Amino acid sequence: MAPGPISSAMTSGFPDQLRALIPVGRMGTADEVAEAVAFLAGENAGFITSEVLDVNGGLWGD
Repeated sequence: MAPGPISSAMTSGFPDQLRALIPVGRMGTADEVAEAVAFLAGENAGFITSEVLDVNGGLWGD
C-alpha cells in the first residue's frame, strides 16, 4: 500500500498549492486507504500478488 496525501491532523497545515496538485482535487481519507486494504485482504483479491497499490488521487503515477 502506498498512500498519498491523506487528511489528518498532521497534514492539516499543507498549503492549498499542494492540495491543488492532486488530480482528483482533494486530499484522501483514512477510510479510503482502509477500503483498499480491505479489498486486498479479501477473497476478491485472491489472485493479486506482489503489487503496490497507489492510493493517491492520481498525484503520482506511471
